[in-house]
Amino acid sequence: MTLTNKKVRDARPGSRNRIIWDGEVKGLGLRITKAGFKSLVLSYRVDGRKRLMTLARASELTLSAARRIAGETLVRVRQGGDPIEERKRRRSLPTVTEAMERYLNEHLMRRVANGRLTERTLKEYRRQANRYVLPVIGSKRVADITRENVVKLLEPLPPVMANRVCALLSAFFNQVEHWEYRPQHTNPARGIEKAR
Repeated sequence: MTLTNKKVRDARPGSRNRIIWDGEVKGLGLRITKAGFKSLVLSYRVDGRKRLMTLARASELTLSAARRIAGETLVRVRQGGDPIEERKRRRSLPTVTEAMERYLNEHLMRRVANGRLTERTLKEYRRQANRYVLPVIGSKRVADITRENVVKLLEPLPPVMANRVCALLSAFFNQVEHWEYRPQHTNPARGIEKAR
């Protein structure tokens, strides 16, 4: 049986949770809880283990979009990925605030102790982070920061401060890559043109 938008809309809960499977994309289904909550799910196997991943609430995603996402996800599974594990790993990554705290209190403090950075410079980096960086992107995961996020953060700043904050962010994201919180060579602050 192929799912349709009407079937998704009209599906009613039963005495227990159930899944109505789609005939078009293998593994895609509509889960209906006995309380009446509907969500689109994807079933797949990794290393012989069966996995069931929630894609979205049925009201948040069209059936055609769910089929497209399910197809892309199944391609990743065939290439050796496990979307549920990837999602868990992503959620376990620190926010910019958490990573910046580690960067300032661990990495830069070590540089101060080695005589490679002055206390005054560290104090200025803290000020820049607290005033310009953390209020704008502090709550986002470090892996989710894009070049566009950095550009938007820098736009309202005076030119000299924009250049300083960009330099701080570039060094910060280099260290974040070293800690493996982001893939290598994905520094979103690298190559941004300096303000004049």
